[in-house]
Amino acid sequence: MGKKSKVKDALDQGISQFQGAWNQVQGNALNKALSDYGKGIRESISNKSG
Repeated sequence: MGKKSKVKDALDQGISQFQGAWNQVQGNALNKALSDYGKGIRESISNKSG
């Protein structure tokens, strides 16, 4: 394996790890937003009927 190939492999691995971490952050944000939205709907319904 040449030096360029090792550098490219390391760069590809770093990019893949970054993409995985970014996807996790986006997933967490989406899950929190959906949870907060659902909580807001439940509170709104209980406030109107109570």
